[in-house]
Amino acid sequence: MIGDRIGNSNLTQNYELIQKGVRYLYTKSEFFNMNLGYTESERAYEVLTVAQNQFDETFSIGANWKFFENLDVGLYGRYTEQEFPDINREQERTEYGLRASYRISKSLYTQFSAQKVDQKGSLLFDNYDGLNYSISLTYTLGNN
Repeated sequence: MIGDRIGNSNLTQNYELIQKGVRYLYTKSEFFNMNLGYTESERAYEVLTVAQNQFDETFSIGANWKFFENLDVGLYGRYTEQEFPDINREQERTEYGLRASYRISKSLYTQFSAQKVDQKGSLLFDNYDGLNYSISLTYTLGNN
């Protein structure tokens, strides 16, 4: 994956994003797959009065199991380093989690996820350590 994109993060900051990455996907059968990945990105903000470039490096790993016809369970881990050289700021973030989804019908499914996040940075508000949970119920219209 190699890309170059121009975007807008809000109404006052335009940026150019350049990403490079590689991902390996291993599929044992329709019931198990595993992936490894590495991505680096560079974001250059165009409109700010003070330059604020951002460099990210991310390593990721994940595995997914399909149990029965309607139940999927997945595990993942991700480590990201961010650097903002123009404002002398650095940040490290480690995440790992579990996701389970169950298809109730063709149009209705539910998903549960739990995620442990540990983030450390050079600024006080960069530091975060927590456990996040989510439960969702999704209905899809027009699904045959």
